[in-house]
Amino acid sequence: MERIRVKRCYENAYHLATSFVEGIAAEDLEVMFCYVASNAMGGLYFRHAFLLVNGKIVEPLPNVREDADFDKVVPFARLSQSEYISLILKGRMYDCVDVLLDQEIETLTKSRILLNPVEASDLAFRFAKTPDDFLKILQKMAKGDYSSLKTNNHPL
Repeated sequence: MERIRVKRCYENAYHLATSFVEGIAAEDLEVMFCYVASNAMGGLYFRHAFLLVNGKIVEPLPNVREDADFDKVVPFARLSQSEYISLILKGRMYDCVDVLLDQEIETLTKSRILLNPVEASDLAFRFAKTPDDFLKILQKMAKGDYSSLKTNNHPL
């Protein structure tokens, strides 16, 4: 198995999910995509992925273990190993950002959590058609309003 790398949760989840680990059967393993509250960012949420083995979180990144408030996890996809691998093949990216977009936006809209500035900017950029749109979307997101993130308006 390749080495676990800091700030690479999506790659790490992929490598762990597709590696043989003695004592862990494929049916006991799931991959969760979620938003997690950051203690260092005053409770603002960041997008994250980790493994679940028999329903228990496996978080290999020491910086995330120290910063994340795992009591405040907002999941938008919980996938079996085979479902996860199918999505990786479909989207061709570890983060499954395009193939999980509908579920992610639905979860954000329902939960109204507040994202950290980097996550909010990334999402706003994907939906904005002009710089003014970008700022308007960010302003709404800062209030927990994700109504501007409609996938039928998304260019992909």
